[in-house]
Amino acid sequence: MNTFLSKNKLTKSLLVVYALCSLETVHAESWFSLGEDPQGETMSTPAQLEKHPVADNTEKHFPPNQEFTLWIQDETLFKPKEDDKVEVKKVLEKEIKTHKLEGKVPDIGFKSGQINIPDSYIEKLRDILTEMKNRTNVRLHFIGHSDSDKLGAGLRAKYINNVGLSKFRAQETAEYFQRELDLPPDGVSFDGVGDTKPIASNNTEAGKRKNRRVEVQVWFDEVTEKAVEKEFIVAADNLNRLKVCRKETVCKLSYKEGNARRARLQHLVKPLRTGAGEAGIPNEFIRQIRETKQNLSDKKNLVLRFVGHTDNLPLADAEKRIYGDHINLSKARARYVALEVQGRLSLNNTQVSSSGKGLKFPVASNGTEKGRSFNRRVEVEFWYDDP
Repeated sequence: MNTFLSKNKLTKSLLVVYALCSLETVHAESWFSLGEDPQGETMSTPAQLEKHPVADNTEKHFPPNQEFTLWIQDETLFKPKEDDKVEVKKVLEKEIKTHKLEGKVPDIGFKSGQINIPDSYIEKLRDILTEMKNRTNVRLHFIGHSDSDKLGAGLRAKYINNVGLSKFRAQETAEYFQRELDLPPDGVSFDGVGDTKPIASNNTEAGKRKNRRVEVQVWFDEVTEKAVEKEFIVAADNLNRLKVCRKETVCKLSYKEGNARRARLQHLVKPLRTGAGEAGIPNEFIRQIRETKQNLSDKKNLVLRFVGHTDNLPLADAEKRIYGDHINLSKARARYVALEVQGRLSLNNTQVSSSGKGLKFPVASNGTEKGRSFNRRVEVEFWYDDP
């Protein structure tokens, strides 16, 4: 009986072991050798730590003597802010007044078809030239005129028409005066108007003789000195602090040292363009400048600046002798316009200035005569203090 029970228990044990070994739901990998290293199956690869060089991402301390530039500084670390001081000093100040001589130089007459100054007039001019040499900053403008006679074939080939002939007469006279007075290139300018402005009848020889002439306009400066008291600002020795905006951009409006803060307005007046046979300053040009000046009457230290421009045609021989280049030619034209406007608007010397840019800034193509006529111009700029 006992033997039977033992066999029965053994049989049940074997059946249990067999059942356990035959199950397929076990997820662990089956292994039977004790020498193998079992590895469990996982759902994803474990994350691995990246390798970094030593000290790249580690926190460290600066040495105790390290110096830093601070973005924000405490003003209490500096001395209190000092205001600028105003000092009064006595100085010699030059006072310049421009005069225009009316009728001082008589009209220079010419023989029919001639451009050279007659010898008889040269003798008359010597005393006038001597007096002019003692003047300061002499500026001359010459306007050529002719009678109404048509040019012959030879003269027409050289001068084209009476306008061209009168301009050559003015040019010849300008060169003579510049040489005798040793004037700078921008101190001389000239125009020719042909027979458009006669002073006598062209029906008689005497009248024609009067009309063949060159007018001479003369300006000079009278300079005086006087002692005046002027205020000078002595800047305080303060720190230069800058306002810092977003993205560390420095917001600082800078001006050239020693220069006032000035604003410039352009294109408020149409540029002056003088066509063939025209001379002087048109009334419409003066009217536009006067109205613009009145509209800007609230601006402080308003200055009218006239800027001359030329086309790119080579200078004629006489022009090259007088001016040398396009810059001086444009300066001379602008200076003449400035003097005329100054006189007609009763402006003082500090309210007017001029300059020339030559052929550098064309507004149209120089390939056509129309384009060149647009480029030969004098522009007007209005400058004033911009606080």
